[in-house]
Amino acid sequence: MFFGRFIAVLRMFAALLAGANSMPAGRFFFFNVTGGICWACLFGFGAHALGTEIFKISKALSLVSLGLFIVAGSVLSIVLRRYEIVLLRQAEGELPDR
Repeated sequence: MFFGRFIAVLRMFAALLAGANSMPAGRFFFFNVTGGICWACLFGFGAHALGTEIFKISKALSLVSLGLFIVAGSVLSIVLRRYEIVLLRQAEGELPDR
């Protein structure tokens, strides 16, 4: 019952299997409650810790992504300017004659 909280497929069938195997009610409630508390603490505190770390690195990550965006835009601008005539000729060649 305890590990049923942590395994997705087992979570659906843990109570059903406990009842089918005639698990005593006191033992069932003990492991159900302790598994639920451990699961909630693990995921709750884990999400909090992960969110804190993401918040710490978000400023540096946003500066890096801004730099990459500027570099990519500059490279695209240079490539388009360099091949503008070639691209225009290709586009005009694809147009049907009027």
